Amino acid sequence: MISDLRPDAPDTPDAAEHDLPAHKPRTSAEKVARNFIKKYGRTAFVRLLADLQTNESAVTTAARLGVCRERVRQWKDVLGVEVRLYHLHPEVQRLVNPPRLPPRAPRHDGPPAALAEGLADADLDPAE
Repeated sequence: MISDLRPDAPDTPDAAEHDLPAHKPRTSAEKVARNFIKKYGRTAFVRLLADLQTNESAVTTAARLGVCRERVRQWKDVLGVEVRLYHLHPEVQRLVNPPRLPPRAPRHDGPPAALAEGLADADLDPAE
């Protein structure tokens, strides 16, 4: 990651070459990263990674480094993986998963059955 690089490391390509541990790279990504740092310097490498992570235009990055945009694309492919996400608009998501309403209480047109039975059995005097 970008945070793994020391910001106090030398910026010149020659100085950066001597700053790298001398061991055989484990992956092609590590080899490309080491070669980039040797040629362009650590600060340029950190900037390249930032550009790649923020989806900066390859043309802009290439112009700054003095390379073609195809070279930037190659570095992008070797140094990491691009992940794309697709988020639905909230109104579309509601169509797929409508909000759940609390269950409605049963509707009664008259008094509850128990109350209605009790009223029918009662001796009510209509005159009262």
